[in-house]
Amino acid sequence: TTSTDTTALVWDVSELSKPAPRQSTAQELSVAWTTLAGDGRDAFVAIGTFVATPDAAVPYLGERVAPAAPLKPPLLAQRIAELKDARFTVREAASKELERLGESAEAALRKTLEAEKELEPRRRIEAVLERIRLQKLRDLRAIEALEYIGSDRAVAVLRRLAAGRTAAAPEAAASLARIGRSK
Repeated sequence: TTSTDTTALVWDVSELSKPAPRQSTAQELSVAWTTLAGDGRDAFVAIGTFVATPDAAVPYLGERVAPAAPLKPPLLAQRIAELKDARFTVREAASKELERLGESAEAALRKTLEAEKELEPRRRIEAVLERIRLQKLRDLRAIEALEYIGSDRAVAVLRRLAAGRTAAAPEAAASLARIGRSK
C-alpha cells in the first residue's frame, strides 16, 4: 500500500493463502502422494491437499520421505547382475530391490546402462532409473508441502531429511532456513 506522503507499507499475506485445516482420509493422502510425481498442476493440488490436512499429512509424509537406504556394494553388484538372469522372477525381484535402494543405486545403474548392450537389462535399468527420478521429484514436492505446513512436527521431519545423504537433503535444509526467516 502506498500513500500520498510517499510512504509504503508492505503486508505479509502469506498466511491468507493457506487453506483451512480439515480432516483427510487415507485414500485421499494416498492419491495425493501418487500425484506428487505427476505434472506440475496436479502436484500443486496434491501439495494443497497435504497443507490442508497437516495433522495427517506430516506423519504420512514423514514415513514415506526417507533418507536413502544404506548401500552394500556387493548386494548392489549382485542385484545389477541379476537383471540378466534367465528367470523372470529373479529379474523382477532385482528391479524392485534396485528401485528400493533409490539414489544409492543410481550412479551404478547409470554406469551399467552406458556399458550394457542387451535390450532386456537396458530396458529394466531405464525403467528403474525413471522410477528413481519420479521418487526424487515426489520427495522434493513433499518437502515443499512440509515447508508450507511449517509446524513443529513438520520441522522435525525436515531436520531428519536435512541430516540425510540424499539429493533432497540440501532442499530440506533450505526449507528449514526459509522457515527460520519467516517465523
